[in-house]
Amino acid sequence: MTTPSSSTASEPLTQTQSQTKSKPNKATKKHPPLLIPERVKFIKKSDSKKRVFEILSELLTSGQKNVSKNEVFDALIAREKLGNTVLNNGTAVPRASIHITRPRVALVFLKKGIPLDSPDRKPTRLFLAFLLPEKELEKYAKVLKKINFTLAKQSIIEDISEHKNPQILIDFFEDIFSSELQTQLDQTQLDQTKPDQTKPEKVSS
Repeated sequence: MTTPSSSTASEPLTQTQSQTKSKPNKATKKHPPLLIPERVKFIKKSDSKKRVFEILSELLTSGQKNVSKNEVFDALIAREKLGNTVLNNGTAVPRASIHITRPRVALVFLKKGIPLDSPDRKPTRLFLAFLLPEKELEKYAKVLKKINFTLAKQSIIEDISEHKNPQILIDFFEDIFSSELQTQLDQTQLDQTKPDQTKPEKVSS
């Protein structure tokens, strides 16, 4: 039981990656994972959005010395004041950018959702939080766009409730992350290997 590729958002959460993705070229540099098991948490219930953000802040700063959970929490709340990050289908994608060098993603899933200002008025149960480097926001804009599009179009809440398997969630979202980030990484490597096509200017005698 694994995940669909980002190009097949309507497929069930249980489809295997081996069916949707070809083996990568061994010479291709891989982008490091954004979401890992230590940053996925299932919770029976939460009293408020604030408490969920506190938990997300703890997950995002786990094992990270140069950023405090209070700093991350404040950044998430500040971004939320600029615009609600709650989507349809019981999902939300809160995010913040601070002085870090590598992005991180954390996920909290509630057994019982909390009522927020979602477009479809459904209780929010899935919170997928992004902590991004301040200098690389443009790089991850397409990833956020793809995540928002997928969660808005595909209801995955029931699948998650049934399986309660962190690895299924990780595989599902990492497939979306990698499809966007790996394309950018491959293009960067390609650009770096291209010979300089500019011709030297002729010097008049």
